[in-house]
Amino acid sequence: MIKRDEVLVYFNYRSDSLDFMKALNATIVYVNKKMGYAVLYVDDENLSKIINKLKKMRGFKKYEVSPTDLVELNV
Repeated sequence: MIKRDEVLVYFNYRSDSLDFMKALNATIVYVNKKMGYAVLYVDDENLSKIINKLKKMRGFKKYEVSPTDLVELNV
């Protein structure tokens, strides 16, 4: 089974912010440009790699990993 985590990313919106997040191996669920945050779904095994890449993104403020459990996928 694949365990997924929900990650909230806060950032200063720039035109290249979404392109950077799309290049990561994550699912972008929601983006609010005005408030400057995005909701990503990330595989648990790739979480640390993606967070390290996000910290290098221009305009990055902070991130939060949601404490709620998501449904596990049988693959």
